[in-house]
Amino acid sequence: MPLEIRSDQRSRGRRVASACTRPPRGSDDSAAEPPLPSVQWFAAVRRAALRWFARHGRDLPWRRSNDAYAVLVSELMLQQTTVATVAPRWQQFLATFPTVEHLARADESEVLRAWEGLGYYRRAKQLHAAAQRIVADHAGNVPDDPATLAELPGLGRYSASAVLCFARGRSLPIVEANTRRLWARLLGFRAEANSPEADRMFWAAAERIVRRSRSPRQINLALMDLGALVCRPRQPQCDRCPLVAHCAAWAQGLQKELPRKRTPVVLQPRHEAAVVIHRGSKVLLVRYGETGQWSGLWDFPRVLLTDHCDPPTAETVGKQVDELLDCLLGERTDDCRQSDGDRRSDRPARRIVVERHLARWNHRVTRFQITLDCFTAQWIADRDGDRFAAESLTERAASEDTRPDAGTHSGRDERLSLGHPCAMAWVERDALADYPLPSTARRLARLYFSAERREIPGKSNESSPIAAAKRATASDRRQRGS
Repeated sequence: MPLEIRSDQRSRGRRVASACTRPPRGSDDSAAEPPLPSVQWFAAVRRAALRWFARHGRDLPWRRSNDAYAVLVSELMLQQTTVATVAPRWQQFLATFPTVEHLARADESEVLRAWEGLGYYRRAKQLHAAAQRIVADHAGNVPDDPATLAELPGLGRYSASAVLCFARGRSLPIVEANTRRLWARLLGFRAEANSPEADRMFWAAAERIVRRSRSPRQINLALMDLGALVCRPRQPQCDRCPLVAHCAAWAQGLQKELPRKRTPVVLQPRHEAAVVIHRGSKVLLVRYGETGQWSGLWDFPRVLLTDHCDPPTAETVGKQVDELLDCLLGERTDDCRQSDGDRRSDRPARRIVVERHLARWNHRVTRFQITLDCFTAQWIADRDGDRFAAESLTERAASEDTRPDAGTHSGRDERLSLGHPCAMAWVERDALADYPLPSTARRLARLYFSAERREIPGKSNESSPIAAAKRATASDRRQRGS
């Protein structure tokens, strides 16, 4: 780009920045309507963005649909999830639930299973609830009023505008992560990009640019793609940007400093253990209730480690999992802090014995940085009348798993507690596909069964920890019988 052209563009960018950041004379900055560039500026941005989009816009599967339900599914999936992850899963989800009526009639566990791998499972529950509301209150038709649509579970102003704009061509503004970053740079907005002032300015700009557009759908998509592909969070591609001549941040050399973000959240470290408990050819799964980290999902028994031993010992993990199992069977108080002397006398000395450590993984869930140690264990507590010896166990009363303090073990901080499981089942390997699992549990299942195939069966070792634990359990039963 010639030097004289760059100089002229930077000069225009400075004028835009000045107009956008200076409040009207004699007005209250906090209450004033955000100042915006001229109508001509918006028209020039719109023309340049549409020309670029015609050549470089992304061809995404949900953009080929004008079905409001299908677009609604894509918008809920895309919240906090990448396009690359959503693209194949969106089509699979619609193949399972092709209409809003199919989704509304489905059991929540089916919806969670179809959502598996997308994370943030609360969105799946909200989508399910929204479908039920659409069927019950709107005769199965996605509402055409953006305010009504925004009131459905999981939706807000952006999602409602996106569904009606993309599916029905409504002239509605859109502000999401990519366009928020784009507007912050174009307008040279120097305050925090997630502040109320930023919301007022960015939504006002988005309204202005679609107001006189003959193709509101195309301009909204163009701005989103420019934010995703060109005006990127790091290393913005200003040399490829069709809007560089209108960009205040580029004119002032602030494209890498804007948008200004909040102080990053410091992740809290957390140490958990997940245990594959096997009994014959089956493994034990537990289902969490409506509170806690994995609400509504099935999982291998998982505990938040209370001591600071690293790596955790088999004895430590076994003790805490035994304590969890006591809670599930109702043989200790719900908060799992009853003294050993108060335990029921007919419970086995031990229910499991931990065999070996399988893996250690690190992953992030919301505000936590989790270290997850994975173990295998054998169930050794089968006895006549033991409820756990049944092939499956029914759910306990819902009231037992919905209290905020349910599932707090050994006096741990309630804020860090895992959800309290309310149902359990012994499951064959082939049946695991029918259960909605967190991604770590699905990964652990694959690891466990692949390791199991590699093992060579041999004679039982009478001196092994498992054999010793079984002998201790049998001795305990004989003493109770006498």
